Amino acid sequence: MREPPYVTSLRVPLTPEAQREAGLIERLMAVTGVTDAVVVADEAAIYIKLDTELLDRTSLERLVNDPAPTACEA
Repeated sequence: MREPPYVTSLRVPLTPEAQREAGLIERLMAVTGVTDAVVVADEAAIYIKLDTELLDRTSLERLVNDPAPTACEA
């Protein structure tokens, strides 16, 4: 029998730019190791469940607060 993955819950503060990002949850859910993500606007934070074997907190915080790349129109 396989052992279930070990997940940790984290609360990560959001920058004002990250709070306005429409696709933040979808972008995070596409990352290997993230199992759940919920934005709490009143707290300016995001709660994330992740598998620490696959992803570390520093990388996750960088991903959350770095704006998503936008398409440039020529």
